[in-house]
Amino acid sequence: GALFKRKETYKHRSQCPNEEIKCSYSKIGCKHESLRKDMPEHIKESNKDHLTLAMKQITTLLSTTIKMDSTTIKMDNFCLKKTNDTDWYSPPFYSHPRGYK
Repeated sequence: GALFKRKETYKHRSQCPNEEIKCSYSKIGCKHESLRKDMPEHIKESNKDHLTLAMKQITTLLSTTIKMDSTTIKMDNFCLKKTNDTDWYSPPFYSHPRGYK
C-alpha cells in the first residue's frame, strides 16, 4: 500500500485504486461494487444495463407525475409554514369537469 500522512487519509481513500466502491449508477439501481481501478471496465461493459435502469426510473417518475396531476395535494401545518406577510397563490382550477372554478 501507499504511505501517506494520517491527515491525508480522506484524500487517499477518495482516490485509492484499491478502495471498494459502489457503481456510480447505484442511485438508479445498479448493485455492482468493485475496486475503484476496476470500475471503468464495469461502466463500459454495463451501458445497456444502466440505460435500462435509467429508463425504468424515468418511466416511474413520469407515471408519478401523471398521477399527481389528478391528485389533491394536502399541506400539513399550513398556518405554521405561512409567514405573516406572504401571499400564496395557485392557478385557477375546476373542482369538477362541468363545475365551479
